[in-house]
Amino acid sequence: MDSEVKTDASISNANSNTKHRLEENSENEERAAKRQALPIQATSNLTNNGIETSPFKAGNVELVTRPHRSHLVDWIKLHPKAIVLTADLTSSCEADVVRDNLPDQYLSMGMAEQNMMSFAGGLAREGFHPYIHTFGVFVTRRPFDQVAMSIAVPNLPVRLLGFLPGLTTPGGVTHQAIDDVALFRAVPNMTILEVGDASEVESVMDVAESIDGPVYVRMWRGQVPRLFSTPMKFGVVRVLSEGTDFVLITSGICTEESLKARRSFKAAGVAVKHLHLSTIVPFPSNVIVKAAEKCKYGVIVMENHSIIGGVGSATSEALAEAGIGRKLIRLGVPGVYAHGASCDYLVAEYGFDSTALIRAAESLTGKQIAVAVETEEGSTNQPALSAEERPEDL
Repeated sequence: MDSEVKTDASISNANSNTKHRLEENSENEERAAKRQALPIQATSNLTNNGIETSPFKAGNVELVTRPHRSHLVDWIKLHPKAIVLTADLTSSCEADVVRDNLPDQYLSMGMAEQNMMSFAGGLAREGFHPYIHTFGVFVTRRPFDQVAMSIAVPNLPVRLLGFLPGLTTPGGVTHQAIDDVALFRAVPNMTILEVGDASEVESVMDVAESIDGPVYVRMWRGQVPRLFSTPMKFGVVRVLSEGTDFVLITSGICTEESLKARRSFKAAGVAVKHLHLSTIVPFPSNVIVKAAEKCKYGVIVMENHSIIGGVGSATSEALAEAGIGRKLIRLGVPGVYAHGASCDYLVAEYGFDSTALIRAAESLTGKQIAVAVETEEGSTNQPALSAEERPEDL
């Protein structure tokens, strides 16, 4: 790494140069305008209305062990401007392979997330593309001011990978990022992505790299199911099934969980239009509104986040602004702090597992739907991680 990166002299010079800052602000406004003008698409294999269908087929579901870690070194090698930054959670965020194999593209910033965010902003001003790896709460809640002032205001290409989103950790309230989307939805210039399977984990860095500005990614680590055969596409909504009874909107881990209810819906004759979101901001309002207009009963949103400020809130805003009078049910963390436990237990306890989805669909449609949840028979599991291989259980 160039020695100039190791000091803040060049950053200070950039900050003190008024002319440079004025030119930069003009460029940032231009970039923000371009970003807002990008069309939002959905997935019927990229039809002319922007929707790509990714029908989920029953059968074997492959579990991929650490897909992010497996391809991270090769990806970083191909992007010489990329620098991975961690804050004392290197192995836990699967970035140890970069530390061990590409030390010139790695920085350990210690347990000081606020400083790491401002430092990353400085690196971005000097032409680098920082890729921060830490837990979601330590990207959003703890260093919020530094992210806003040092990264988002100047619209810098810093990529913030937040692991353990929502209730995917038994670490309790200190580690559960249930408000990260709500916080960053309010930050101008910020793009928010969320991965829902191994294919999206493997392709999300390509998407993030293509975006001219800061990006927050709700990331998945460890063993991840492969649900899709195609990579993530920016602004594209995957349509997993077609139907006109109600619209189901899911993201992240909730997409896999919701698919367990398919058999129940089919047996009850309930036709569901299932939309999987990987781009949260900018929100695909046009896709959501068009789907809601064609459904009979309403919309259900299922998210690994507080029901306040996340995808459910964004959906309600889109429907209200379009004047669409459809009932909306939001499944997620119901405005409380959760306790520590396994993810499977927590999503059931707080009412956003597949059984809760079936009950919500009953309430919405007025139809009786027997619980015939998909089992994991036929899943193709790779060997479980050993105690030594597992990251810390937080």
